[in-house]
Amino acid sequence: MAILFRTYQYANGQGPIIFYLAAALFVVIGVKFVISGIKTYAESKTLKRAPIAPLNRLSAGLAHVRGKATGDDRLTSPLTKAPCYYYQILVTKHISRVKGGSGWTVVGNETEQRQFYLDDGTAKVLVNPQSADYELAETFRLRMGRASSRYVHPALGVAGPSDQDLQALVEPRWGKGKYRFSEFCLPADRECNVLGYYAENPDPKDSGNRTLIMSGQEGQPFLISTKSQEQEEKSLRQKAVGSIATGVCCVAVALLCGLMGAGFFFHWD
Repeated sequence: MAILFRTYQYANGQGPIIFYLAAALFVVIGVKFVISGIKTYAESKTLKRAPIAPLNRLSAGLAHVRGKATGDDRLTSPLTKAPCYYYQILVTKHISRVKGGSGWTVVGNETEQRQFYLDDGTAKVLVNPQSADYELAETFRLRMGRASSRYVHPALGVAGPSDQDLQALVEPRWGKGKYRFSEFCLPADRECNVLGYYAENPDPKDSGNRTLIMSGQEGQPFLISTKSQEQEEKSLRQKAVGSIATGVCCVAVALLCGLMGAGFFFHWD
């Protein structure tokens, strides 16, 4: 590595600047990961402190509720064709790199969402999911060519797409190859948890949506999940730890780059 950067120095007269630029880049990335991890950890603590309350007893402010997702404005998930109010489709492709080696690269990441009502039997409230974080169970998973990798969430009651259907979906866009697929969705008429800000609807269409749950002030959590509260807390903590650890590693790499640029490991001639 040092030889490569020495070559760059002699060819371009830049000296150790490239190391300082790399250090700055890794610092920015690391700080973003750490901030994201801290935010996620705060969400997990808030979730733990907020017991689930019935909809007919809510008052303005942070609310944690559970009920069935309902409403007529539904989406259809692209892979399982399940009626839903949110979906995310991840498609990765196995790619051989020019300099040798190979790996999986994300080639498709598609999401879409709709407003829905949450009904817990005591009342019904509109949920505006804009800016929400989602913690959803995987509804479909497959690595093409491996039948044993196929998974379809049993609650959906569908068989899922065939390999031929998936080939017809991806090959016109990304060519032939090895692909992996994952789908996460918020199915219609299924139970889910919502942690968000309960308030008067500023733009009610009728008497049925005079109140809503939405994103609150900056820094307040807004989470929609199909998992249990215990699963949500565990998943958020794991995400927080992973994000903070990644951020710390990036900062450590930045420090190493800075030391290399300053000539701690070799001298710039």
